[in-house]
Amino acid sequence: MPTVGRGLKTNKNIKGEEETKHHEDSSHRSRSKRKNGTGSCEDVNKNRKLDEQDMDRTSYILNMTEDGTTTGSFEAKKGKSYFVTTYASIDSMAGLTLWPYQLKINAVNKVDEDAKSKITKNKPSKPLKLKKNSSKSYSATGYFNAGYENGDSDWYVYKSTKTNQVTLSLDAGKEIDGVIEVYRNGKRVAKSDIYEQGDKEILNLKMKKGTYYVKVRDSKGRASIDSYKLSLKLK
Repeated sequence: MPTVGRGLKTNKNIKGEEETKHHEDSSHRSRSKRKNGTGSCEDVNKNRKLDEQDMDRTSYILNMTEDGTTTGSFEAKKGKSYFVTTYASIDSMAGLTLWPYQLKINAVNKVDEDAKSKITKNKPSKPLKLKKNSSKSYSATGYFNAGYENGDSDWYVYKSTKTNQVTLSLDAGKEIDGVIEVYRNGKRVAKSDIYEQGDKEILNLKMKKGTYYVKVRDSKGRASIDSYKLSLKLK
């Protein structure tokens, strides 16, 4: 299992998002299954060497998309140094690829859009609002933020003035497997978790007159450095 380590020192507290892109040709992919991953750990003894003590504390990320991209997040504290490792293995006798990979590390210290909102019986105290684009179109953009044990979720409010057929769509980053849930009077009335990771999630439902809350999240609580777009269209 080839492994490469890189040192990283921070001067502030950040939540980092790792993205590793491994290039593969289609003929090679058909003959073998490649497992790519990244890992991160603190340089505990501050010797700038990835030794056994550091390795024992390494957290590994194995979340790989269909195009060979591995993504994940870790928390980095001010004044601490960290190692970020990349590795790949093959589930067959085929050799490793000669194509280069690309490693990106980005700070994701974004303000959670509804951090001050409290959820009580499936009702948010301060739901986010959808922007009205036209009489039949609404939308909003946001982020699935890092640092939440069970993943970040955002709640939006929509007030239906009459019975309408509605289409909700969630378009997010390639590492996101989006989920849309709709609540009314504290009860879930619709949910969509059909499409795969990296695909747009779509939900069609009938809304009667009343107040609805739309919850969006990733199916496995993943964060993303890319924004998502939630759209609501009336038919």
